[in-house]
Amino acid sequence: MDVMIGVADAMPRRPGAPESPPGTRFHDGLAVREHTFRIADTVSATIGAGDLPVVTGDDSAILLGCLAGAGRHERTGLVHIGGSADFRHPGNHDFTEPGAAADSSLALATGRGELLLTDWPGTLVADRDVVRVGDDDGTPLPFPTIGVTGPATTARRVIELLPEVPALWIHVNGDVPGVLTLLRETSRVVGISRS
Repeated sequence: MDVMIGVADAMPRRPGAPESPPGTRFHDGLAVREHTFRIADTVSATIGAGDLPVVTGDDSAILLGCLAGAGRHERTGLVHIGGSADFRHPGNHDFTEPGAAADSSLALATGRGELLLTDWPGTLVADRDVVRVGDDDGTPLPFPTIGVTGPATTARRVIELLPEVPALWIHVNGDVPGVLTLLRETSRVVGISRS
């Protein structure tokens, strides 16, 4: 998976294997776990230096490392914006065929799925600390989903839904306008990722 944090630390792309390796239902599960620790270390160091990490990648599984790194500093909420909900897990999807961890990244981040990609030092993000922004794709979610009603209104609604969370990570899945408005509306944003 190609990942860039700030302007450095590009990680090599690992092509998906046709079959999942032992211990995972995801053809990229072992690589995602390895990259998650690398991303977490870099995100944590960036926040520790007082900077805002901006992580880009070609795969939503980068979210796991972003939350792991931010969570080393304080409880961190998640604003998951646009695209698919990426909420496939054993309770709502048949994993008889190997798949990509990216299709389950939000489920994995909230602790749903196989241990390889849910067993981390600390909780990545609790359901109560997640807001999904975007179109309802029909996937039942255990946290609020709000439609985009304009950047400023959406930003205010996110802040209203997560009043107790000291830090927010914004994950943008695809091209979504208005993310900068959310940054202007709150000083609690500790990082941004885009896949």
